[in-house]
Amino acid sequence: MLGDPKRVVRILVIPLFISLAVASVNSFVDAYWCSFMGKDALAAVGIIASIQMIITGIGNGMGMGASSVASRKIGEGSPTKAGSILSQSWILMIVVSLALTPMFLLSVEPLSIILGGGVFSTCVGNTDFL
Repeated sequence: MLGDPKRVVRILVIPLFISLAVASVNSFVDAYWCSFMGKDALAAVGIIASIQMIITGIGNGMGMGASSVASRKIGEGSPTKAGSILSQSWILMIVVSLALTPMFLLSVEPLSIILGGGVFSTCVGNTDFL
């Protein structure tokens, strides 16, 4: 490896930090907007924010790993391998998201209770704010 590893880590942390900062700003904006709909909507945003951060972290980690390996292959002079790695990482991300989506959908109520929310069925169909 060429160069200082600390410098490389600092460079790789910048996009990760920006992505997490954008996710945090999104949560704050959601909380502000939902605060006008009542305390239940605001509580739901607070509960979902932690799950959103976990999902964002998984996606960021996969993206950073793929870009690091692809950059290494480009540096070695094999851009076709880098393209193959990036294609495979996209397929892996799609497979992971397709696997996680039903898991999260089937565990909405238990996750809500574990994270301090109420029973999910009392919130479904509440459209008083429309």
